[in-house]
Amino acid sequence: MASDRTRLPRSTALALIGIFMQCYKAGLKDADFVRDSLMCTDFKRSVRVPGVFGRVNGSWDMNQREWRITLLHINSNGYGGKFEVELLQNLIPMRSYLSCALTVAQEFYIKGLDDYNDYPHIHEFSLIDNKRLLQWTRQGLKSINRINMIEEIQRVCMLRARIDDENKTKFSIRRYYYDWFASEIWASVILK
Repeated sequence: MASDRTRLPRSTALALIGIFMQCYKAGLKDADFVRDSLMCTDFKRSVRVPGVFGRVNGSWDMNQREWRITLLHINSNGYGGKFEVELLQNLIPMRSYLSCALTVAQEFYIKGLDDYNDYPHIHEFSLIDNKRLLQWTRQGLKSINRINMIEEIQRVCMLRARIDDENKTKFSIRRYYYDWFASEIWASVILK
């Protein structure tokens, strides 16, 4: 029963939102570094497979453990705190709905690549290195709020659930976990 489940702590939900934003910003920076939209498209195709993770300017075929270490590095470069580090270290793939955080982080990284390649003429990187929630748009960097992030997390969870349903492997995450993950993030942040 849904009401019997333990609610995701608000601090954990906010830490996950911060990690996803750092992945988005890392995607923007990596796309600027490689400056090759076709390479980014090939990269997206290669990592949108259950159990495969990576960075466009690094390894394209990381496993879940390597991706967690990469997230620690991305987060430590982006004002991540001790709580976020402990959260990432304690994520156990395929054991709970929190394992969805790894694939959601990959999708936020891909969204950063896509947004940069859609608007490569915008160069406001001096404004990106902070804790603010930002989105790269045609008009430049735009501040977004937690509601926008939660909506994007829900969209990403639906996308990844479809991908995992189509590519059944031992690394596929069940749709139930993605639904649970998205609803727990929403409830933890919105309902307080």
